[in-house]
Amino acid sequence: MKIKNLILSVLFITVSAICENEAFAQDIIITTAANTTNSNSNSEKVVAPVEQKVVTMEYEVPKYRWGVKGGINSAAEYNSESNTNTRAGIHLGFFMESTINNKLDIQPEIVYSMQGGSDNSGVTDKFDYINIPVMFKIYVNQPRTFSVDVGPQVGYMISAKYTYKGNTYNIYNSNKLNKVDAAFCFGASYKFNQKFHLCFRVNYSVTKIANSSENVNGVGQIGAGYIF
Repeated sequence: MKIKNLILSVLFITVSAICENEAFAQDIIITTAANTTNSNSNSEKVVAPVEQKVVTMEYEVPKYRWGVKGGINSAAEYNSESNTNTRAGIHLGFFMESTINNKLDIQPEIVYSMQGGSDNSGVTDKFDYINIPVMFKIYVNQPRTFSVDVGPQVGYMISAKYTYKGNTYNIYNSNKLNKVDAAFCFGASYKFNQKFHLCFRVNYSVTKIANSSENVNGVGQIGAGYIF
């Protein structure tokens, strides 16, 4: 009986170490000591709740967090030879943050973004998009406060105008425009606490704005986010 109880004690302590739960380990040791003089049926009763707790930990559901974000844009149009002047704007949207492990989160977003650019002749392009980036947030420190963020983005143009000498012209129905925009995003984020964070991001498109032009979108963003 002493040998059997000793084996049970070692088993319980090992399971507790794997679970990395100090409180759980103490509870197991106390339960084992209290049952060292009991019958085999009592020993089986001790084992049952331990196995049940281990199974529960293995199937822990990942945490999902929802939030809102917004900030300022500095947008321009680029090609292989030159770029336009910037257009100032804003971005606003929602995001969901999902923890994969201690060093990685995935954050899909739905964001309204003001893009475009202006040239030296006085023409300003105003292209507005609904963008859906999927960001991989790689945390470089512990606790998880600073992350490097990279990921793809797909966007859809919802408005297209240009202004010249005080007049605004709607060109959204032009068949020369590419309404779908694909981009690559990279940047960084810093969390002050579990609710607030700041982020810096650059979005660079890999698709042309219009069939008649080689220009692509480029957007720098500085913003803040709040998790509910």
